Amino acid sequence: PEDDVTCFQSAADQWYPSEEINRIAKQCYPAEIFHLGAEIWYSPEDKLEYLMAIDPGLGKKSDSVATVWTFSENEYKHCATFSGLYAGKEMAEHCMPIARYYNGAMIANEDTLDITSHLVPYGNLYYRTDQVTGRVGKDIGWQMTLATKIFMCNELSRSLSKIKTHDIRIPQQCRNIREGISRGRVAPVSVGADDFHDSAGIAMVCRDSLSTGIGFVGEKIS
Repeated sequence: PEDDVTCFQSAADQWYPSEEINRIAKQCYPAEIFHLGAEIWYSPEDKLEYLMAIDPGLGKKSDSVATVWTFSENEYKHCATFSGLYAGKEMAEHCMPIARYYNGAMIANEDTLDITSHLVPYGNLYYRTDQVTGRVGKDIGWQMTLATKIFMCNELSRSLSKIKTHDIRIPQQCRNIREGISRGRVAPVSVGADDFHDSAGIAMVCRDSLSTGIGFVGEKIS
């Protein structure tokens, strides 16, 4: 159920266009396949590349969420979701087998808490890149700051028309993202849970690393 803040917000306050969010919501249905603890809408296909985006939680009150995606020119397809109240090490241990199942998917995690260190043994990880220059850095994972969150939410908004997801939690949480003011600038503000939203957003901003090979750290795990 929506909270009191959400109830008194108008559609005009929403960061994302309501028409697109409603369109996506109408396509949602529960997963019928469960494997390795993940809800699966689309099983892995030979020769396709996949990206797993992880929004880590504390493991007590906020969900850790991993979503698996594959990308083509005209469609960004969400294939699977794994979520739960898992802290960094436990989340990493659950996610790595799922990523291997999806053809050794590249893992792009938000670099927060302690999950990054537990993912290092996997190998095929997103390497942080400068969003302006495209230069590849030395750090693993997506770093969430005010500036990069604005960039992420804008990129997710631009991507909505191509997104194909059947997980109702993604459009539901997109409605929790509102226009607010932070440090004197218009910025996305969460008025409810946003873990599934953030996982989808991380997938959108890291997807180019999948097609170009940028983000490769170590050997790909098969």
